[in-house]
Amino acid sequence: MDIETVEVYRNRGYAAIVAKAFVEACRREGLQPYWDCSPDNTGSVRLAERVGMVFDFDYSVYWYPLSS
Repeated sequence: MDIETVEVYRNRGYAAIVAKAFVEACRREGLQPYWDCSPDNTGSVRLAERVGMVFDFDYSVYWYPLSS
């Protein structure tokens, strides 16, 4: 699931409306919705919690250059 709200429309509850509808539709169809974001993205974490998502697992990401 990926939601991005254009800056001028943020903090109006639009993402929560869309996310909640998506989660409910997934559950009606017997699907387990999945949410992924970095832990420091507090807005995304709060939104996920608000629509009933729960923390499932943690993982590490490693960055390295592709050129020398």
